[in-house]
Order: sequence, then C-alpha cells, then structure tokens
Amino acid sequence: MAQPTQPLPNKESGLFRQVVKFYESKQYKKAIKAADQILKKFPEHGETLAMKGLTFNYMEKKEEAYELVRKGLRADLKSHVCWHVYGLLYRSDNNYLEAIKCYTNALRFDKDNVQILRDLAMLQIQMRDIGGFVDTRYRLLQLRANNRNNWISFAIGHHLDGNHELCVQILSAFESTLDEVPPSEVYEHSELLAYKAQVLQEGGQPEAALTLLEQQQDKLRDKLGVMHSKAQLLLQLGRPEAAEALFRKLLVLNPDDYRVHEGLQLCLGIQPPSEGQTWQQQQQQAAAAAGSSSEAAPSSSSSSVWSPHSGKKRRLLQVYSEEQRGKLVALYGALAQQYPKSMACQRIPLDFLVGSDFVAAADSYVRRYLLRGIPSLFSDLKPLYADSAKAAALQQLFEGYAAALRSSGSLPALLQPASNSSNGPLQQQQAANGSSSSGSGSGEDNPLTWVLHYLAQHYDRLGDAESALRLNYEALQLAPEVIELLLARARILKHTGDMVGAAAAADAARKADTADRYTNSMAVKALFAAGQVEAAEQTAMLFTRDGDQLNNLYDMQHMWYEVRCGDAHLAAGALGKALKQYTAVAKHFADFMEDQFDFHSYCVRKMTLRSYIGLLRLEDRLQHHPFYMRVALRSYLGLLRLQNRLQHHPFYMRAAVGAVRCYLALQDAPAAAAAATAADEASLAALSPEERKKEKLRRKKEEKRREKEAEAAAAAAATAAADAAKQRSSSGGGAADKQKKKSSTRPPDPDPDGSKLAAAADPLAEATKYVVGLVQAAPQHLESQLAAAEVYGRKGRALLEAAAVKRARDFAGPEHPDVHRAIVRFAQRVSNTPPANPAVQQLVTELLPQLLGGAASVAAYAAAYSSQHSSASSSLRHRAAAAEMAALLDPASKQQGVQALLSTLQPGAAAAAADLAACTEVHKLLLSGPLADAAAAVEWKQRCAKVFKRSNYFGGEQSSDTKQLLEQLADRIGAGKL
Repeated sequence: MAQPTQPLPNKESGLFRQVVKFYESKQYKKAIKAADQILKKFPEHGETLAMKGLTFNYMEKKEEAYELVRKGLRADLKSHVCWHVYGLLYRSDNNYLEAIKCYTNALRFDKDNVQILRDLAMLQIQMRDIGGFVDTRYRLLQLRANNRNNWISFAIGHHLDGNHELCVQILSAFESTLDEVPPSEVYEHSELLAYKAQVLQEGGQPEAALTLLEQQQDKLRDKLGVMHSKAQLLLQLGRPEAAEALFRKLLVLNPDDYRVHEGLQLCLGIQPPSEGQTWQQQQQQAAAAAGSSSEAAPSSSSSSVWSPHSGKKRRLLQVYSEEQRGKLVALYGALAQQYPKSMACQRIPLDFLVGSDFVAAADSYVRRYLLRGIPSLFSDLKPLYADSAKAAALQQLFEGYAAALRSSGSLPALLQPASNSSNGPLQQQQAANGSSSSGSGSGEDNPLTWVLHYLAQHYDRLGDAESALRLNYEALQLAPEVIELLLARARILKHTGDMVGAAAAADAARKADTADRYTNSMAVKALFAAGQVEAAEQTAMLFTRDGDQLNNLYDMQHMWYEVRCGDAHLAAGALGKALKQYTAVAKHFADFMEDQFDFHSYCVRKMTLRSYIGLLRLEDRLQHHPFYMRVALRSYLGLLRLQNRLQHHPFYMRAAVGAVRCYLALQDAPAAAAAATAADEASLAALSPEERKKEKLRRKKEEKRREKEAEAAAAAAATAAADAAKQRSSSGGGAADKQKKKSSTRPPDPDPDGSKLAAAADPLAEATKYVVGLVQAAPQHLESQLAAAEVYGRKGRALLEAAAVKRARDFAGPEHPDVHRAIVRFAQRVSNTPPANPAVQQLVTELLPQLLGGAASVAAYAAAYSSQHSSASSSLRHRAAAAEMAALLDPASKQQGVQALLSTLQPGAAAAAADLAACTEVHKLLLSGPLADAAAAVEWKQRCAKVFKRSNYFGGEQSSDTKQLLEQLADRIGAGKL
C-alpha cells in the first residue's frame, strides 16, 4: 500500500476513514459532513476533495463532482486515490477510455493496489482490450494466488486471446491445487471441466476434449450438454457412426429438436447449404457437380457446420441428390414409426420428397392443422416456396381441399399412406370416411375457413393479391371473428399499397381482442406505415402505465416501435421527432453494453464459464441487427470499440441509416425552403390583389386554428395524466404503490420533440459521426458504404468517398442501381472540383478508371450502363438509375430518359408484373431531382393508379373498399350472425 503524499493527523485520518465508510454505505450526507470537517482544517487535502466529489457524483451533482475531483488531483497529483476516483467518475459516465487512463496513472503510484487492478480488468474486458486484460489478470494472480477467481479470469483472458493451450495449462494448474471438491462446489467443478473441454475443442484438440468428457463423465452434471458436445466432437473426428448413436439418444429425449435432426443428417453425409446460399444457387451448383467428371470427396470435418446452439429452428430448403434423398427416405420412414407424435419427423420429409411422394406427405401433414384450426400452417410451409414445383403442388392440393369442402362438406380421402404419417388415430379416421369434419360447421371449426386462409396467403406469396383478397373475403364470411384472417388481410393490403386499408384491418383485429399485445403491436405497425402517427401512438399507449406512457415505452425498449415511429416522422418531414426516435435506439444499445458489467464478475464467481463466453460472443454479434444500423450514434467516445462490434444489429442499422437521412435532409432544408418560398411567392404574385389578400387571411386563420388544436391537445394530455395520478393515489396508497410511483418518476425530457436535435448547427458533422460508426461497425453492409459515400461527397472528402464507393462496388457489383449512382456522382464531383491535395488527387486519378470499368469518361460509362439496361429484361430500378444519372450528367437528355421510363409501364400492365416499390421510387424521381417533370409525374401516377388499383400513394380506385367490408363484419359480429 502506497503511503499518502498528504498525511493527516490521527483525528482527521479517522474522519477520512468515516468518509469512505459512509460513501460505501450510501450515507452521502454524512460523508459530505465528515469531509467538510477535514477540509475546514486542510482545505487543499486532495484525497478528501476527491472523495467529496465522488459523493457529489452519486447525488446527481456532476459539475460539482468533476470540479472537486480535479481540484483534489491538482492538489495531490501523485495520489493513487485521486486518480482512482477520477477514473470512477469517468466510468460512471461511460467514458471508459479515459477511465482506463486514470486507473493506469493510479497504478503508477500504487502498482499493487488490488481494487484498482480489479476495476481496470473490468474495463479492459468490457472494452475487449484482451491483451491488457491478460496482463492485469496475471498481476492479480501474482498478488492473490489463493483466489480462485484470479485463476479462472486469467485462463479466460488467454482463451479470448486465442491462446487455447495456455488456457488449458492454467486450468490444469488450478485443478492441481484442489485436494478434494466439497459437495457445495460440485456444480462449479463440473462447469470448470466442461469449459476446459470447450477450450480444447476450440483449440483444435477434439481428441483430447472427447477423452476429457469420457474420463470425467461422473463429475459432469450437465448430461445433455455433454451428449451434445460429444456428438459434435465425434463428427469433427470423422466418426459418424458413433455420433449417430448419440444423436439417436438425443432424439429419444426430444424428437422435435431440429438441431439434432441436422446432426443426424450430417452423419449420413448430407451437408447443409452454405450461409446465405439461395435455392437457385444450390440448383446451379448441383447441376455443375452432376456435369463434372469427378466428384469431390466429402469433408471429414463435419462438425464445423453443426453446433448444439446453431440458432435457427430449421435451415432453408436445400437441393438433395438422389442418393441423399434415398437415405433420408429410409431414415425418416423409420423415425416416423418410432416417434409417431413428433411433428419434426413429419415436417422434415417435405424438404426432400418430390413429386407424388411430396404431395402424399403434405396431404398427411397439413390435415392436422386444418382440422384443428391451427393458423400457423403457411408460416410452417413457407420455406418450401423456394421450389416452384412444390409451391404449385401445394396450390393444387389446397384447391382440391376447397372444392371438396364446398361440394361435399368434407375433406377428400388421403391420397395414400404417407411415410411421414404420424397422425395416428386421426389419419385412420380420415382414411375410413374421408374426413372427420363437416362443412356444416361454422367459424373457426370449419376446415374450409383454414383452407381459404392458407390459399389467401399462398396467392399473396405468389403476387396475386386480388385472388388472395377474394379468398380472404370468403374466409371472413365464414368466420368474421377469427383475428388471424383480419391480420392476413392487413398483410395482403399492405402488399397492394393500400396502407390505409391495411391499418383498418389490423386495427379491427386489435379491437376483436383488446387484451392481446401482439395484435396491438401489429395494428401500431400498420398505422405507422399508413402515416397515422397520432393514432399509432395512442394505440401503443393502451399497453403502458397511465400518466407516463412515452417514458414507459422507452423503458420497455420497444425498438421496433421507435424505428417505425421514426420512419413515419421522417416520411412526414418531422425530422426532429424522427431523430428523437432513432437516437433512443442508440441509447438502448448503450444500455445493453453497460449491462455486461454485472456479469464479468458474477459469471466467474458462479463458474458459469461457458455461458459467460457465450454472452461475450453474443454481445460481439449483436451488431448484426439491422435496426442498429439506422441509428449509428456514438454517444460516448469510450464506447467506440465495443460499439464497433455492437453496431451490426438490425435495429441499430435501420435507425442509423434513418438518422443519416434526417441530417442530410436538414442539410438540404435551407435550399428546399428557399425554393418553396420562391414558389409560394410566385403563386401569390399570380393572384389578383383581392385574391392575394383573401389567401393570406386564410393562411393566418389556419395557423391560429392549428395552434389552438395543439394547445387543446396538450391540455387534455395534462388533465388525463393528472386524473390518472389522482386515481393511483386514491386506489390504496400502500407502500408498494408509493415505491412504484417513486421509481416511475423521472425529470421531464428537455427536448420531447427533438427540436434541439433538428437544430444542429452543422448537420453534415452530425451525419459524419453516424457514418463513421456505421463504416467501422458494419463495413460489409451496402447501406453503410452508400451513406458514407453521400456524406463524404457532400463534405468534399474525395478519398473517403472513393473508398466507400469502391467497397460498395465490391460488395454489390457495378450493376447495382445505387452503386451506379454513387460511381457517377463521385466521378462528376472529382471532375468538377478536383481534390486540392496533390497526393489525394493522384490516388483518386488512379482509382477512377477502376470504378468506371475502363470507360474513357464518366459520360461514356453512364452511356454504356444506359445501353446495357435499355431492354425490357432489365428491372425498372436499373432503368431509372440509368435515366437519372444520364440526366445528371447531361440535362438535355432528361426528356429522353423520362419518356423511356414512361414507356416501361403501359396502361394495360398487370400489377403482378410490376413492382410497386420501384414505381413509387420512379414517381419520386419525377417529382424532384435531375428527372423532375411535373407533367410526367402526373402521367406516371395516373398509369400506376390503373395498375395498382389499391395503392393509396397513387390514388387507386379500389383503395377505400376495406372500410365498408370491416363495417359489415363488425355488424355481423355485433348481431351474433356467426
């Protein structure tokens, strides 16, 4: 222990110890009082000033806390206490890098301080500074070799650092210090052995790991986990027969575990498809293999593709050879007899059976769903639609069901006894009389309802929305009270572009069961998509506490709500409100990262080491969530490294992209506002003096009306909150109610509408922060690179823009429409404004020909792209990108591009052959940008309205028929005509 550089007399030393004691027991006022007694005599005592500042920090007095700690540090720069306290302040504010610096300085003056070393190690593992963590843990082990946690943490550090062999040696050395395992630590020792086996396996020693599991089998308590691990190791060692025996034992325990079925198939030499490989790619690969004269030998390292924690319930549909199909038919024929109640043994054969065998197996499988009214049948069979032949077979099968039920009121007899049949008595009853159901039933008891429900989803999946709606309507006539039918109608209408109708259908489903949170969430999503933001917010608040609904939504971390709310506000032009929602997502992810702290010591103490390693890897994978990409807000510099692993999460990605779009819109806002003002002034100037006066008066009245409505809404909300608070206070007043009320109170939000966020002085600088986070965290995502290219291009950072464009081109290829736009814009920028730095200009000059594909100029490149995508075989998005960039480079070619786009959608086109989203994008291009043409935009909208007759955006003639249907159904339900 280092000696204090400012020693105190005995009396004041006792007072200082009391300050520390009061602080640790959270008696902050007493700690302040004791510190003030010391400071009366020694006002420059650094450690007392630091402890007083630390106490202020926990009394929510941040500014005074930092001021006192810095004053104490200046008074005693060599005090490890002052530096340690300074680090604790930074840690409390999540500024981990600065906290690590402070801890390091503290150790310079007291290198053997165990508490500082522990705090430093905690931050190092939190920031994934594995090298520093290993060094710190080694120092702690030297100081406290009798502490088990120091041994285990040191081993974990080497494991995470990739030194598996050294990790095993440390664990073995620790085991040698154990004379006998007491009964109270049997579980902890079992976990230690299982963790050691995991390290051996990951370190490339599967034989040693398997030997350990077999030798220590009596000491291992996780029998199921050991069986999974042994099966995985046996596959890795090329012993499929022994692995198969273990997988069959696991099936006895749970025959519906799809991971075990996948492992069993691996024992037969059937490898799953590569990650992200589509059905079409598998077919091409199989055709190439069939045409090859030699066939590659199967890999002996099969374990790399199987894990007991593989994640998804079932992988995507894959292509099987005839030999593989024969093995699977024999395997699942036997398993269906052995496990007659297993749904997995019925469902999996649908993946590999073909032709009449597939139809017979599907016929046997789906009847249970139809007769029992299980609405999830289509979701279960949807992966089969990757194979168009199976989709057609399912359509024929269900059309036959519908015809039989309409004519005879019964399902037809089973086609043939199927090898995957496990319906038992149900199938025998069907085989005897054709069906156990009667068409005379009503509502959800009628199988025809569920046949029609499936067919509606089937046709929606194929793009035939009108047939889907017709079948859904027929099902609703049979069972208007079934919520799933209304939700299905909402999805179908959404695909047709009728967002208002979809919202009405989803809200009708919600009203049918107001206690169902799922239907409430679906209604909220549909309302946001329809632009009905206020209705969506009010609907979401039905499942929140009274009086503090918005904060309650934030506390529940409903990121889907925040992202969709942000999208709706962004679409409406409310950029501040959109940013408010997007940044909330970033705060949730910061909370996720902060929550790790509790487990760094807990898991080591409880010896849940495998789960702890899994937690660390989960946090490192959490960045793959798309919502995270749409926030990209690095609130604190100290979170940089960890966020680089966390920012791939889908929620964050979606929020990050949305935030960047908001700031780009804010950057463009002055020019857009000036243009709008000029257009408004021109329109007023065209009026007569009398008409101009009337128009101005009308606008003033409209503005006053909106202000009154806003004031009335705010007053109503305040009254409702007060009434709710009054009701809670009078409902019982118990201690629990008081505690709940106290815990729910929080300071008011200083920026509830995001006005301060939208008032950023430099929107491009704010957007750059998010783009930096996106590019560092998710460089493989196209959206990250496109956002970076746009932001850096606007800032004139040519080299960074070039790097982003090149990565985007490498990921998606030069033919991608958005990549083409990025290349042309970059080439035009550097041509018009060459980089001032000669070195940067040289690098850009060398890179530009690669991006242009060898074209002599950007104009030649754009012309070649336009020529390549001028035929009808190219998608509308490709042709739109070609026309837009051609007009950007040469405004004289705008009319040619506009006419080319208009010719792509003839008046008689079918909706199934068109792309609603692409048509919407084209209309927006015709409204603003290089292709802006008001007359063409009107004509395009009229053509699209005839093609997409239900689209609200294009004003289709059938976009408002949903309300009438729902009113009819509501009347029927209310009258009891079911």
